[in-house]
Amino acid sequence: MKKLLLLLIFLSTVCIFGTASAQTPEQNFSEEAIANYNSIVTVNTDNSVNVRETIIYNSGPTERHGIYRDIYTFSSQKKKMSIDNITVVDENNKPYQFQISNNGDNVRIKIGDPNQTFSGQKIYIIEYQANKAIAQFKEFDEIYWNVTGNDWAMPIYQAQASIVLPYDTQALQTSCYFGPKGSKNQCGISSNGTDSVYSFNTPSTLRPNEGLTVAVGFPKGVVSPYSSSDTVTDFWSTYWRWIVSSSLPILTFIFSLLYWYKKGRDPKGTGVIVAQYDVPDNLTPMEVGGIVNEKIDVKYISAEIIYLATKGYLKITQLEQKFIGFIKTTDYELTKIKEPTDLTNDFDKKLLEALFSNRSLYSNLLKSNILEKIPKSIVSILEKTGLEAEKLKKETDINKVKLSDLKNFYLSLWF
Repeated sequence: MKKLLLLLIFLSTVCIFGTASAQTPEQNFSEEAIANYNSIVTVNTDNSVNVRETIIYNSGPTERHGIYRDIYTFSSQKKKMSIDNITVVDENNKPYQFQISNNGDNVRIKIGDPNQTFSGQKIYIIEYQANKAIAQFKEFDEIYWNVTGNDWAMPIYQAQASIVLPYDTQALQTSCYFGPKGSKNQCGISSNGTDSVYSFNTPSTLRPNEGLTVAVGFPKGVVSPYSSSDTVTDFWSTYWRWIVSSSLPILTFIFSLLYWYKKGRDPKGTGVIVAQYDVPDNLTPMEVGGIVNEKIDVKYISAEIIYLATKGYLKITQLEQKFIGFIKTTDYELTKIKEPTDLTNDFDKKLLEALFSNRSLYSNLLKSNILEKIPKSIVSILEKTGLEAEKLKKETDINKVKLSDLKNFYLSLWF
């Protein structure tokens, strides 16, 4: 088998060089092109293949550094192939400088010296091993190989390929296609029958982005079957980008949920937590209004009355609603609950006394020094409404007063 392979390589080399020498000068130098592309694919029993590609390249009239060779890394069954043991030499077995990179689903071999250019013809002999390259079906196994790839931006004048099966293995079926990706154009097939070597060639020039693909099916049992771990590895290699991209939102949600469950929940037994706000240092609404707005307004009297109710000095009761014509009216009753003796604010004391006293509101406030701290505009209003407060005296119960009875001086205070 080894002697046969060496003989095949020798005959292919002679054929390639003979074809290259027969090319016209126009073919060689008028445009950038591949004069001949020859590939020998040897099938191994461990599901790998050894590939030897001989490429005769013409740079055309432009100076070039070299070429790129992109190798698709998935088999016909979408198994991820590893491309190993890459070498690149010339026809004299002299190594070329090259770099290897992963370019999406391809392994790219960048051949040439970045600091040196050339024009004319170069011969590149590329060898590599592709693992997991054999497709295994229920009734047969198959090597399905894109010989040239479809990424060349230049024509390929001639392309040949030889598939070498393991010793004494006969093909069950063979196929050969050329043209753009997915093309069903048939190409020539030949075989010596007894040496397990099957050859293919294109009948015409391959244009840019066209390629040569061959397929040889052979009996099962020649190569090792794939294991279950290989299936798992292949699935991950094929779909890992999709799995990772789809898993990230799910993992983020799970992490956020666990973090909330541990850190974000309210402690047990606390019930609903309601935000509560209060003024600093027990300030009254009148004092807060003065601090915030930097002035005293009569509308703060309303807030002060409600404030006294929250402190338990009086109670505000909504009375039964009444209709006056088509207008519904609502009245409120203020009831004094306790005396303001313990109030610390003199203004609140005088306000509470005035609401439930037979003396005028102004008279009560006048006895305190609080009027000195209130703007003159409010003092004049208090003087104006002082007489109205005298009318609020109730002989039966001076601890209750209706809001409607206060409206004359209250509205005056408001406005």
